[in-house]
Amino acid sequence: MGSTFFLADRQVIDEVNKIHEKNTNLMTLVFWLGYQAVLIPYVRRKRTKGKSRWTFGKKIKLFVDTFVSFSYFPIRLFSFLGIIYAVISFFLWDCHLFFLLTFGIEVQGWVPMMLVLTFTAGLQMTLLGILGEYLWRTLDEARGRPLFCN
Repeated sequence: MGSTFFLADRQVIDEVNKIHEKNTNLMTLVFWLGYQAVLIPYVRRKRTKGKSRWTFGKKIKLFVDTFVSFSYFPIRLFSFLGIIYAVISFFLWDCHLFFLLTFGIEVQGWVPMMLVLTFTAGLQMTLLGILGEYLWRTLDEARGRPLFCN
């Protein structure tokens, strides 16, 4: 575990103050602005008084805020998984029809129902990913982040 402190130039502070975001990671935002950083290692002394209020839940929130604020990966993952589910279930449906029409082997029970459900779920996930792309682009415009710095 470590602490993160930073000393910033007035220009960096002014750029950060121009960005009015609520749920973001300040350190990542400073690095995102593109300014040159100088890292100074130090030895952190053990806490002698009190207890840290930096709980596990707050760490998870910071991770989620950082991941969601600076990455469209979850949206693209949903789209990709949806396409994969739909393609696999479509392929399995083709295999099912092939065995039914060629050999007369009829698969009974839950298999046809699961194929329809996975295909539908795959389509829904793909469409949610596409919708998420539109929402991400709208959010990106609404944030009002500068196009470039430096």
